[in-house]
Amino acid sequence: MGNGTRAVRGGARELARTYGRWCAEAEAGAADETIPIRHLVAIQYGAILAGADRAVHGHR
Repeated sequence: MGNGTRAVRGGARELARTYGRWCAEAEAGAADETIPIRHLVAIQYGAILAGADRAVHGHR
């Protein structure tokens, strides 16, 4: 894994297991409905604007 310490390797394994479980849970609960691309783009654009606002104005 690129790091020789036992603690880091153990933490990385635990994180990988947790992430795998989250992905499986998300897939199991996912609807068979396609989300229109314009909705996904709007969400991403809003996130970019919110991040830019926070970068400029800080936490309010």
